[in-house]
Amino acid sequence: MAINASYLAHSSAGGNTYLYAISESWENSAISAFVDNSTTLRDRCPDEWEGGINTDGRGVNRAGSGGTIDLINSRSDIGKDPCYLTWYDGFLITANYSGGSFTIFPTDRTGAIRPPVITKTFIGSGPVGKRQLSSHIHTVRVLRRQSNEQLFDYLVATDLGSDKFYLYKVTRHSCGTDSITIVPNSPSSISVKSGSGPRHIDFNADGTIMYLLNELSGYLNIYKIENVINPRSGNREAGLGKKNYHEVPDVNFKLIQSVANDTTGAQACGDIHISPDGHSLYASNRRQNDGIQVYKIEKEGKLVKTQYFKTAKHPRNFIILPSGETMLVASKEERLIQIVKINAGTGKLSDTGHIIKFETEEPVCIIPRKYHY
Repeated sequence: MAINASYLAHSSAGGNTYLYAISESWENSAISAFVDNSTTLRDRCPDEWEGGINTDGRGVNRAGSGGTIDLINSRSDIGKDPCYLTWYDGFLITANYSGGSFTIFPTDRTGAIRPPVITKTFIGSGPVGKRQLSSHIHTVRVLRRQSNEQLFDYLVATDLGSDKFYLYKVTRHSCGTDSITIVPNSPSSISVKSGSGPRHIDFNADGTIMYLLNELSGYLNIYKIENVINPRSGNREAGLGKKNYHEVPDVNFKLIQSVANDTTGAQACGDIHISPDGHSLYASNRRQNDGIQVYKIEKEGKLVKTQYFKTAKHPRNFIILPSGETMLVASKEERLIQIVKINAGTGKLSDTGHIIKFETEEPVCIIPRKYHY
């Protein structure tokens, strides 16, 4: 069991499915690996499957699981209070909130987590009292971009404490499962407005636009991502000359829009996701006027507000199922998951009246079991 699990990830290999969880528990923080032998709601009750959700006819499903989820191993060599977890081609990357760091762990063929191979720790602060006394890495995501028919990977790490996000170029090697290198991008970081508190991010499909949700200011920043031109190679993109075409080009982030996602001053923006069709974006607010702001994504990635959808209290996390027709919203304080319908044409949300209720647990992270869809 993972104590105080704050984020999840999964992978599939060799016919097995592996589940990973981080425990946000100060000195007792950990990362754990499990083999997932459980069944989905669809597997257990195929006759009651309605739009991807099993209900009992009264709109309530009591949470439970069939089968087992068995522990493989756990590791405690991790920064304090990990709050975000990313799976990346055989590696696990954790954002360690109180540790002000991120850590990269390799995994082996059995799904087990091996010792960390990279840890980056940051020092910084901001103007918002206790919330920004030190660096707080809140998210680490992999940005994948194509240039000149090659794919290049980058790590983007948000620092809520120092009002920055950090940029690293990723190089993978073929000599072993533990082999990964990262080097700072140029620029190595991008600053946001003082007191913003950058939290979560999402990218469009081709890696040319990034959406950054700022927890403290309530603003959502939109950036255009472009390759940096290397003066030594004329108009060619950096790293793409004939002699060094394997070099990862530097990228720059240009702010093109900033919109108020939360206007109450609650300092508690939550999660952000783009719809599978790339036409809509959703971002949640907590503590006051709890809900999800719906946006239409226009040309060049800019946003237009189309709806504000009220949710149960504290929507810390939500996901969009692969069909693009259903959203699941985790309400931490009300101990439930709301099932929400997405309009295929407009992207607007409507309540189905169905929930998944927990007796004592507080849901804070949902991941889709996409290998079952």
